[in-house]
Parts: sequence; structure tokens; C-alpha cells
Amino acid sequence: CAGTQILLDMQSTGGTLLNQYTWLTPSGGSLNDSTLITPAQTGYYYAVALDICLQIVVVDSIYLNVFPSPNITTNPANLCSGANSAIGDPNGNTNLNWVWTPATNLNNANIPNPLFIGLNPGPGSLQYTYYVTVDSAGVVCAGDSVLVILNPNPVPDVTPDSIEVCFPSNVTLDAGAGYAGYQWSNGATTQTQDVTTSGWFMATVTDANNCQGRDSA
Repeated sequence: CAGTQILLDMQSTGGTLLNQYTWLTPSGGSLNDSTLITPAQTGYYYAVALDICLQIVVVDSIYLNVFPSPNITTNPANLCSGANSAIGDPNGNTNLNWVWTPATNLNNANIPNPLFIGLNPGPGSLQYTYYVTVDSAGVVCAGDSVLVILNPNPVPDVTPDSIEVCFPSNVTLDAGAGYAGYQWSNGATTQTQDVTTSGWFMATVTDANNCQGRDSA
């Protein structure tokens, strides 16, 4: 990863080389042997020396593939039970090693942008904090964390569950108080409604977290 330090150190025994090793860089520069570098360019680094004929000899080489240090973008999530959301970096470099911990409720803990899927039966919200590290060949390039809040879905109780009345009487169905929104199967949008026809009536309620629950009578 960019910013990682590497020691260029050539070691050999025997031979007829006349001087110490020199390293040639991809940009055309040179470095003394046993130099600690912070490479910024991908390419070959060649270890060279002079032989007894005063000729430059390439003794060995190393190829360094320098990945830019990732700018991790995580996506905090405020979800309802049963919903899912990608919490990582959609543009993350897949050539690097991604490790998410813990792996609980993630579809894959070793990709840049895992999917969180969870259930919460309630009554309160659950919080999950995930940590991600990104490394190349064991060298950690970057890290971040993300918070996921998992809210339970509301559980309305439409009352009465079942009742018989004589026409032209009506019955008042009640989906319960305290919800942010109501949607009945017949189009009504209030907590209660007066019903004069037979049939099933379903109420969908929405709470303050924008989570939904249903019940019918």
C-alpha cells in the first residue's frame, strides 16, 4: 500500500563483484543498498553492481505493486427488522484484503461492501458496530468503523378482531394509537374507521423509525 516502508537489502556470498549493490528504481533513479524506502510507483527495482570487467551486472530484482491507500467510505444504516443494506465501500479496491469484524449478520466479511441482513423481534432497537481493516500482503493500509441500528417492526392490533352487526349498523375498527402513519386496505388513512360492509380490512401502520407492521380484522 502507498505509505508502506520496505527495506531494499541485497545479500549474496561469493562471486566477483567489485562494489556494493545499487538499486535502480522504476523512475530511473538509484538507491544505496539497505535503504528503507516508501515506494510510490509500481514497477521493478533492480539490484546492480560492477563485475571484474567493470560491467554493470543485474544481480536480482523485485517487482513492487503499489496500491493507493484506500479512502474507505462506510455507510451508517438505520434499518427495520428484515431489511438489508450495504454498509461498506461500493468503490473499494477488490485487489486488497478486506476484513470486517464481527462477521455477524454480514453476507460476506471479506469484501469491500458487505450486505447487512438482520432480524429484531423487539421491543427495543439493536446497535451493531462493525470495524473494517484493509491490508495488502498483511500490511494494514486503512481502517474504519460503521454503526448499524436495527429497529423492530411495529406490531399493531386491529380491534375488534371479528364482529357481527346488523345492517345498517356499523362497527369502528381501531389500529391502535401512537403510530406516525396509517394505511387501510380500503384507502383510509386514519387510526380508526367506521365499517358498514362485510369483509377483511387490513391496516398497515408506520412508526417513527419508518418501520411498518400489519394486522387485519
